Amino acid sequence: MRVLALILCLLAGAGSAQDTAQSPVLVFDFDRMLFDSAFGQRVAGELRAAGDALVAENEAAEEALLAEEEALSRRRDEISAEEFAALASDFDARVQQIRLEQDVKEAQLEQMLREWRQLFQRAANPVLSAILEERGAAILLEQRSTYLAANTVDITDEAIARIDAEIGGGEALLNVGVMLDQRFADWQAGRRPAPDEGAEATDEGPVPAPAE
Repeated sequence: MRVLALILCLLAGAGSAQDTAQSPVLVFDFDRMLFDSAFGQRVAGELRAAGDALVAENEAAEEALLAEEEALSRRRDEISAEEFAALASDFDARVQQIRLEQDVKEAQLEQMLREWRQLFQRAANPVLSAILEERGAAILLEQRSTYLAANTVDITDEAIARIDAEIGGGEALLNVGVMLDQRFADWQAGRRPAPDEGAEATDEGPVPAPAE
């Protein structure tokens, strides 16, 4: 497949600009299309902000727990062994609960990243299919599966412009902050026992996103 793509691209480069436009093989860079799109830049910013907030939250919780642990240790000689054991048991239980909650938030954030790629893929596939048909091409290859290709058969920039025109920043598709807050509230209320970390991308078109 890579040899065929190389031969076709070299042949296309030897012809006129019109010939290259009608190349049977086109290529695109999925990651650049994702991260350079308006939707990708917006959601990446939201995910980064959510990740930074989670780190800050973890650090604050750790500092508070360390301070509480030190205060409890200082009281050890001031209270009975039974009272200290009860307080220590309660403290340990709260530590475990806080850690569980933070682990759930982190897993939900990772799941949001997977869903972001899936949503973008579903939005991009019709655009990529349309470009393929308009160019009269038969094959669309992801850049990482291509050894060498002429710039004239790379449709990444065109795809980004057309996806931006279709969905813009994609606010209606994914709002990280709102969805994370809702999912954690659902988890706390017992409506979702845990985030689904095993979710797989679903393809709704001829061009699957490359595996991470």
